[in-house]
Amino acid sequence: MSARVEPWSAQLAPRDPALVSAIEARRGGALLNLDRMLLWSEPLARGWNVYLGALRREISLPPFLRELAICVVARLTGADYEFHHHAPELKRA
Repeated sequence: MSARVEPWSAQLAPRDPALVSAIEARRGGALLNLDRMLLWSEPLARGWNVYLGALRREISLPPFLRELAICVVARLTGADYEFHHHAPELKRA
């Protein structure tokens, strides 16, 4: 399956290096496909990064319950991409 929108790159549309670095740091050093799509809109990427950071670090759910909730919602809503990427996290939790 090919992407409907070309993934963002710094060569195509420069973004605030601090924002890109913050996203990479939250992701463990590399941008995910989702990040490369969101970076087409700097305000959206900035807001999403803060939102996801809070979900991952500031919510007191154990990792197993967090990933279980994500996978259940992904299945119920037909979000195959999210399920594909969170199912391994659920197994590790």
